[in-house]
Amino acid sequence: MNETSDQNQNGQNTDEQLGHPGAKHGSSKMRNWIIGGLALVFIIAVVAVVVWIGVRQAPVSDPVVINMKPTNVTLSEAAVYYNSMLDDYAQEGYDTTDPDVLSEIKTGALTALAQRKIADLKIEELQLGTISEEDQLKAQQDAETEFENAIVMYAPFFQNEDGTLTDAELRAAVEEYFNEQQITLENVKQYYLSDMPTQKLLESIYADVTISNEDIAADYLARVAEQKESYENDVLNYEVEREYYGTDMVYMPPGYRGVRQILLAAPEDLQAKLDTLQSELSVLQEEFFNLNGGAALNSGVVTDPAVLHAPTPDPAAVAAKSDEIDAKAAEIEETRAGIPAALEERIQEIRDKLESGSTFAELIEQYGADPGMTEEPAKSAGYPVHEQSIIYDEAFKNGAMALENIGDVSEPILSSFGVHIIEYTRDIPEGAIEQTEASKAAFRDEVLINKQNAAIDAQFDIWTKEYEVVLHPELLQ
Repeated sequence: MNETSDQNQNGQNTDEQLGHPGAKHGSSKMRNWIIGGLALVFIIAVVAVVVWIGVRQAPVSDPVVINMKPTNVTLSEAAVYYNSMLDDYAQEGYDTTDPDVLSEIKTGALTALAQRKIADLKIEELQLGTISEEDQLKAQQDAETEFENAIVMYAPFFQNEDGTLTDAELRAAVEEYFNEQQITLENVKQYYLSDMPTQKLLESIYADVTISNEDIAADYLARVAEQKESYENDVLNYEVEREYYGTDMVYMPPGYRGVRQILLAAPEDLQAKLDTLQSELSVLQEEFFNLNGGAALNSGVVTDPAVLHAPTPDPAAVAAKSDEIDAKAAEIEETRAGIPAALEERIQEIRDKLESGSTFAELIEQYGADPGMTEEPAKSAGYPVHEQSIIYDEAFKNGAMALENIGDVSEPILSSFGVHIIEYTRDIPEGAIEQTEASKAAFRDEVLINKQNAAIDAQFDIWTKEYEVVLHPELLQ
């Protein structure tokens, strides 16, 4: 069965599709480069770029950097795109002195600008620039939603150290900041209005794009095969991608098992003592760090005259501070080692209930302190653990992998989180991960996006030839 999209339903904005200034690395087609997603962020970025470019010295000459019909583009106009993208790459950690990176930025900036010019010409040709009352209403609604989302996103950054500011106070703080930056609801509305003709153009390109169940199945199998090739024997990078980069994984490498746990937190008095000891250790470590020259010496490159001419650290003082740190760390471990004994009565209750027929799931609900065990899929299937896993406490991982048979339950295991009683719940089969309804819907949207983007790519390739576009990235300075 075919399904047709009536709009670019995944929420792509035209900055992602047509490569505005500040767009990040991510696609040979500049329409996929992004600037942060929020219209509000776009407005802030553009204002900053205009001000920043304005203080740059004007070029002595203004050569043509994009030849195209009916009008060429000169260096002075392209500089906004190029300098913004250059700064963006630098902020992302790229070495912008690297010739390959610099070449990519130059070509990317000109490609983005050429696509913008082509879009403007097509909007005029197809008479898509008229803004109706319905468009005005939609822009107002979108702006209100975007502005509200921005307030929610920024609010945590204005919370005080005690975390005592109310939602109303945080909102007021964010709104005051926006006012200082001259960021208003009207700004955001005007952005949406200015973006509408381009959005209409893109929608006209992919209006007839459809996807079928066969398309979705084929893309899913291709993704599984791709991830298998990358991660079948690379658990470390598999977990880095999944846990730290949020990559949607559709493949499970071999060797994983599902485990559930009853986590028993330390008694309040012991936890309070541990917190105090840990704070004291942090102070000692900072003092030790400062005795050894601080951050400048730690970096390995010392240029600060105050550090260069500071007295040589006293070896005796350094050794004494090191001994204090060792003693404090030992005190922490000794205190932590007392947690199982302090929880013995509760541990015995759990043992007795397991022996009398209570299920592990019931005891998690009754005793467990791990909120992750109350939500699916971990609630039923357990956490996926591998002998090479890097995302778990080492004691927890080793305890989970030491269990021999499905259904086995561990003895109490002490870790930095408390005491774990672990159940070996299942073996997780290698291969495609079973999709939930939510993940199926998300994957379907992704397949549709990819097909829409392919249609946009193809159409812009045709238009690029139509307007006889020739880029001269070597002229960008």
